[in-house]
Amino acid sequence: MALEKARKLEGRLEDIAAKPGALDIVTIGRAIHWRDPEPARTALDRGPRPNHRPPRMLEKFERYPLTFGPTPIEKLKRLSAHLGDKVELYAKREDCNSGLAFGGNKLRKLEYIIPDAIASNADTLVSIGGVQSNHTRQVAAVAAKIGMKCRLVQEAWVPHEDAVYDRVGNIMLSRIMGADVRLVEDGFDIGIRKSWEEALKEVEAEGGRPYAIPPAPRCTSMAGSAMSASPRRCARRSASSDSRSTISSSAL
Repeated sequence: MALEKARKLEGRLEDIAAKPGALDIVTIGRAIHWRDPEPARTALDRGPRPNHRPPRMLEKFERYPLTFGPTPIEKLKRLSAHLGDKVELYAKREDCNSGLAFGGNKLRKLEYIIPDAIASNADTLVSIGGVQSNHTRQVAAVAAKIGMKCRLVQEAWVPHEDAVYDRVGNIMLSRIMGADVRLVEDGFDIGIRKSWEEALKEVEAEGGRPYAIPPAPRCTSMAGSAMSASPRRCARRSASSDSRSTISSSAL
């Protein structure tokens, strides 16, 4: 039931993106280019606004606040100079977007997923990622914040030789935050993972009420819309500068 609902949510992303409105997306690899009808701002956005409102396209979705709002765009002066000042490099500081488990851009999509999880009367968030997944670490943090259990499947998506790779970093934080972490030796694949399906069934068999959250590479319609704000802000900043400017963001 939970997995079937997650699949249906994923299918709505293209429908929302196709509607006329404030955004037009062209995806090339992991880069997202935006054409926005609103005029570009000339001032650099330096941080959260006290009365921050989500973009118009997101107002129809219920949001559970997990972030501070817009994040600063920081100019990387020394790196730009190292490259001969032929380009101006900027970083979108999504690592500063929340006080929750070191922040990160994945929290932006979780803000729009969590209301549905709460409304479904679930008691356990179930997700999947690599051993050192930022996504699963943030799912664990959100589960702890809202008082739910968390079941995480951590697959061997990235080759590693470090003997303690599965005991430090993100996976250690997930365990500290109370997540039930299951290590699986399977490699990366973009499809629905058998190990994730089994984790959902296990929670149900134990009497729990699982809520399926797809891995970071897969996106629900709500999550895809939520992630739109960051690259759009980057596009505005780039438009207000000259053609030499390049903005890097973890949200891209």
